[in-house]
Amino acid sequence: MGLISEERRGLDEEFEPGGDGYNIGANVGPAAGQGIFNAHIEVIPRYQGDVGNPQRGRVSSDSRQGTLHALNSIIQSV
Repeated sequence: MGLISEERRGLDEEFEPGGDGYNIGANVGPAAGQGIFNAHIEVIPRYQGDVGNPQRGRVSSDSRQGTLHALNSIIQSV
């Protein structure tokens, strides 16, 4: 958990804030979407309104596009 907290703090510092919230997850096995066998944890910044219903517990390609759009806007302003 320490590395996840450190990454979240880094995103908050770099992008002021990094997001309104975060999804934290890992894909384990091909059925879960893991394409290359390795250990990693995803820390995904989320923004209010970037997905219709964030309580469903899944990050869909549509919501990733919303997050990508929000991150691009932040990056362009830096």
